[in-house]
Formats: sequence, C-alpha cells, structure tokens
Amino acid sequence: MPAEWDAYLERMGAAKTQNTREHEARAYPERARQFMPFSALRGYEEMLAEVERNAIAEEERFTEAYRDDLP
Repeated sequence: MPAEWDAYLERMGAAKTQNTREHEARAYPERARQFMPFSALRGYEEMLAEVERNAIAEEERFTEAYRDDLP
C-alpha cells in the first residue's frame, strides 16, 4: 500500500492493515466454480419453445385455410 494511503487511513481513523495482500488466491476448483454457466433468465428457453410451437401451429392453420380456398 502506498505511503499516501497509510497517511489517509490514519487521518480517517482506520487501523493499519498488517496483511499487504488483499485476499488469498482460491484453489482452481473453487475459482472455476464462479465461471460456471447459469441461466440468468429462468424459463426463457421454455417460453421460446412455446412461442415456436404456437408459430408453427398458426402457420399450419393458415396453410390449411389457404388450401381450402384453392379451386
């Protein structure tokens, strides 16, 4: 920590830190866990699948109606 910070912390009344390291490095499995993929939008995939199913059903219904109108 730079000397300026020590002086600033003393003025602010903070205790001087003994450990110069901010934190200990984590083991690889613990560190890798924070980068595991997750679903930020729960249910989003299911909603997309439902919208797709509805679009396909709607398209089929219009296609059948179009065929019925043909001479």
